[in-house]
Amino acid sequence: MEEMLGFLENEKLSPGELMALVSLCLDSTFFKFRDSVYHQRVGTPMASPASVILAEITMKCFEEEVLVAAPTSLKLWVRYVDDVFAVLKEGEVDGFLAQLNSKNKAIQFEMDKEVEGKLPFLDILVTRNGNSLSISVYRNSTHTDHLLDYVSNHLTCHKRGVKKMLWSRAERVFDGSPIKRRKE
Repeated sequence: MEEMLGFLENEKLSPGELMALVSLCLDSTFFKFRDSVYHQRVGTPMASPASVILAEITMKCFEEEVLVAAPTSLKLWVRYVDDVFAVLKEGEVDGFLAQLNSKNKAIQFEMDKEVEGKLPFLDILVTRNGNSLSISVYRNSTHTDHLLDYVSNHLTCHKRGVKKMLWSRAERVFDGSPIKRRKE
């Protein structure tokens, strides 16, 4: 955590002052639902720019703690926000899941196992072919194939953004290379 807060060395706030400000933000979150006002006591406020940063710091610290004690068979660990794709031996999956869930009551993992060598992760489908993995686009059963209509009255930059996103995704997903373990 201190390494992540290292950027504060050149700032006027001390780490203690920053933590006091973060606590103030987290402890003073209120929201309205069906004409009732609620005080959020756990977690970060939805749609707050600080929430993304705090979630990333929390998950990074969590990872540093649990991956040190991970089974030696853990071959791959890829995380995007709070979604994780992990590869390890079949017999160690349930024990590792229990180990992850025992570390912090507020951070609980659920697990999907591959079916017929396939496992969706975010918007990709990972397929196991022997000892290698390949990826393709995944769309769940609720996907509608509706995108921003180019002849609609939306801003041109938004329409171009959809086109750019689809092109970028196609390049990333269909580069033909197998997934390799990343060394960080």
